Amino acid sequence: MVNESTLKYTDINRTFYNHSVEGLFIINSESKIVLSNAASALILGYRVGQLETRFLKDLVSPEFEEECRILRANCLKGKVISPEKKPIIKLIRLNGELIFAELNTILRTETSEGPGILLMFSDITKRYLYNENLKQITELYENTLDVMGEAFVNLDKNWRFTYLNNTAIQVLNRYRSKKDYVGQEFWEVFPEAIGTIIESMYKEVMEKKEPIIFEVPLPMRGLWLEHRVCAIGNGIAIFVRDITAEKKKEVEIAKSDERFEKAFLSSPVALAMLNFREGKFLEVNPRFLDLFGFRNEEIIGNTWSTFLSFEKDERYQWKKITDLLKQKNNIRDIEIRAKRKSGVPVNARFSFEILELHEKEVVLVTIIDITEERKAQEAVIRINEFLENTVRDKTRELTIALEKERENNEMKSRFVSLASHEFRTPLTGLLTSVSILEMYTESQKNENITKHFSRIKLSVSQLTEILNDFLSIDKLEHGKIKSAGSSFDLKDIAETVIEEIGGILKLGQFIRYEHQGDSDVYQDRAIIQNSLLNLLSNASKYSQDHKRIDFIVEVGKLSVTVKVRDQGIGIPLADQANIFTSFFRAKNTETIQGTGLGLNIVKKYMDLIGGTLNFSSIEHEGSEFVITFPRNVRVD
Repeated sequence: MVNESTLKYTDINRTFYNHSVEGLFIINSESKIVLSNAASALILGYRVGQLETRFLKDLVSPEFEEECRILRANCLKGKVISPEKKPIIKLIRLNGELIFAELNTILRTETSEGPGILLMFSDITKRYLYNENLKQITELYENTLDVMGEAFVNLDKNWRFTYLNNTAIQVLNRYRSKKDYVGQEFWEVFPEAIGTIIESMYKEVMEKKEPIIFEVPLPMRGLWLEHRVCAIGNGIAIFVRDITAEKKKEVEIAKSDERFEKAFLSSPVALAMLNFREGKFLEVNPRFLDLFGFRNEEIIGNTWSTFLSFEKDERYQWKKITDLLKQKNNIRDIEIRAKRKSGVPVNARFSFEILELHEKEVVLVTIIDITEERKAQEAVIRINEFLENTVRDKTRELTIALEKERENNEMKSRFVSLASHEFRTPLTGLLTSVSILEMYTESQKNENITKHFSRIKLSVSQLTEILNDFLSIDKLEHGKIKSAGSSFDLKDIAETVIEEIGGILKLGQFIRYEHQGDSDVYQDRAIIQNSLLNLLSNASKYSQDHKRIDFIVEVGKLSVTVKVRDQGIGIPLADQANIFTSFFRAKNTETIQGTGLGLNIVKKYMDLIGGTLNFSSIEHEGSEFVITFPRNVRVD
């Protein structure tokens, strides 16, 4: 350690050296510390004497090394650092912590080793961080004010601009930037404001320190501005908002109110406006006064319930009306029997609607006098009563006749159902017995016996088919058949039906089956199967021997189409309109066994599951029947 007596600089005050709160270094030309005071050791976390022989670069944060090198070089050359420009650098404490140090003094001095530098510094870490935080807060504050939609101006006690935001520059429209305003006196920049409400209001806030809100028009610029002024420190803060759009809206509302008032007063319909909560009359038009025979002063201020007499009908009490209005917002065309001032009743049609008028809820009541209309209706009612009395007897006679007809139809229906069920049991027994007898006579191989057995079986089968048709149509007409959906393979159903039909095909007849698309469907299995059996059975029945029957199934994405085409006798054009009528048979089928119910049953089946049945036919050439039904619609 270099002794103090070795220094050529003898004017260093020993007291200052020992007791200064500033850190002090004397460094040589190589930046080695040859002398330090107690304050510098304390600031950097060293013991006294530990800093000597260390180099300054070991104590300076790397980003400030170059700046320190330049300062040292300039100082050694005799350049003086301006006292206003005190450099700030970062120093490294013994524990590695960084501190901000302000270089207060940088002087050239002489050491025993030659030229050196006397360096004095202060720890300004807290002040520096505080200033940085304050700077950030100030920037945030100014940025926030700059993005405000309102203009903001801050004036000091001498009426000078200290701050204004970007919006204020646009509204004031005098200078281009903030720097042009700051420091200027408000009254010098805006002399036209002197003697106006702006001056009086601003000065009142400056004196009384109480906030004020007022509006000012600027006709030359077509603007309305709202000023909110409050005290801030010794000056005032001014918030200015453009309310031109709001003012224009107020003007429009005023014009609208004027138009409404004219329409209200001149309306040929009686109108009244009432307070929503209390039901007090606020305004009525002349037609209302004429209708009820009152003067205006007799009505205004009175309540709905006490003014109009509704013959004690609780439905028209005001609370009940407002409760309903809360739910529906309006009530239309309620007929109410009220009374005029003279006590004469008046029939009127009332309508109620909630309106917002000057931020208050009111009810607009429209009243249409229907007294004469009601008298005419009553006359019509009397005439109708006379006519009703005149035709009542005839109606009674017709009702009795219809009732008898209904009873007859029910009797027929019960008979058909009973007969069908009762016939099926002996027919089944007969068919079984014939089958057994046929087995006993197999050994005889008599052609005549075989022929008669076949005729008996065919007759039983035809009679059973007739009974099945009767039962099906009876159930369909009385709603006893309900559709029930299930998943199944339509191709399997089609092949099963072809197999069943095979037993009744005429000599040489054959079915050409064609399937297109997928085969899985979700529908009523029994309805689809019975419909296919009916169509194929008809195709065989009304075709001659050795004829082909086309059976085509097309399964689409959403629907299924089935076509059954024969080369039979066809349907005469005159009979085609009635082909789906119960028990109807075409003229050219008189010699062919049948009930005339098959197609009617298929049509009702399709209606039940949301399908359709269509056909085309040419007499002597054949017919094609097409059913279309949903593929995957779940039916009930």
